[in-house]
Amino acid sequence: MRASLVAALLIVPGAVHAQGRVPDFSKPVWTSPVEFTMVISLRELGDGRLIVPDAGEREIKLLSPNGQLLGTIGRRGGGPHEFQLPLQAFPLPGDSTLINDREQQRFLLIGPDAQPVNTFAWPTVPNGGDGLQSLMSSDGQGNLYFPRSSFRPDRGVTPLLRWKFGGHQFDSVQALAMQQVVRKKLTIDGQETFVTRVVPFAEGDYWAVAPNGAIAVIRPVEYRLDWRAADGTVTPGAPIPYRAVPVSTEDRSAVFGAQAVDLPIPENKPAVSRLGILVAPNGAIWVSRYRIPGETGSRWDVLDREGKLQSALTLPGRRVIVGFGKTLTYVVFYDEDDVQHLEAYR
Repeated sequence: MRASLVAALLIVPGAVHAQGRVPDFSKPVWTSPVEFTMVISLRELGDGRLIVPDAGEREIKLLSPNGQLLGTIGRRGGGPHEFQLPLQAFPLPGDSTLINDREQQRFLLIGPDAQPVNTFAWPTVPNGGDGLQSLMSSDGQGNLYFPRSSFRPDRGVTPLLRWKFGGHQFDSVQALAMQQVVRKKLTIDGQETFVTRVVPFAEGDYWAVAPNGAIAVIRPVEYRLDWRAADGTVTPGAPIPYRAVPVSTEDRSAVFGAQAVDLPIPENKPAVSRLGILVAPNGAIWVSRYRIPGETGSRWDVLDREGKLQSALTLPGRRVIVGFGKTLTYVVFYDEDDVQHLEAYR
């Protein structure tokens, strides 16, 4: 990415819709001077400050409402106020925040004053729970969500579990199709062994949680949204027509090299890219799309809760939306040295 916008944002008609206006991405409200290495999540506090885990630097940064560095939170280690690999920031009620420390399989609790409080082990999940290693989300009300199982060659569906932080009960709230996985026999150093391989571009369901506990599930092959409201009512959307993007020879080589030839890779990529989906505070669902050959910017569709396409837009350069605040949308971009920077748009 580049530090400044070098091309105009392309938005199709319908950018203003019933669930809120698409932000004006033509110019950021601010660009933080702080450099990052690996940011996939952040948390906006009630006063506008930002808690930003940087897994690449193994730091948790605290930014002012205009992106200035205020300091760091906690430190590396195994103690009660420490962490090893801070990946995601999950909001809790009252401006408290949970940081997912996957390397130590625990959470760091940060209080409303942006200071560490204590650490808490991941929950013990009956009949599985390896899905904790892949993806978690939260609704801001104290509930965490994660699939029971991760990539398993013997299972095609897994439940999405809801767990109240600090509790012992797990609710199964949604069935999820898993990404296709195969077991292969390989010869390594003259010995035969079985390895598990995820099939590139054979995506399972993508999901995200809204602040009120509703769940958006995208079926990526037919490109359809199922919206599960907080009361459990499911509204299935109609399939959305989309242009299929072929899986090229370069795509195959980039994923697994020569071994990719032996995997049952689909001819076309699914509608949703590996960046997945996000739910904005206004309930709009932001879907990351694979680029069409010849495009350079990241593509996003904006759907309403009925699964209808409201907007389609392209961000220039290697920009990625990583989160939403009350009025701002936060974007990470890479400069020419692959250093990450954080921008805010309104």
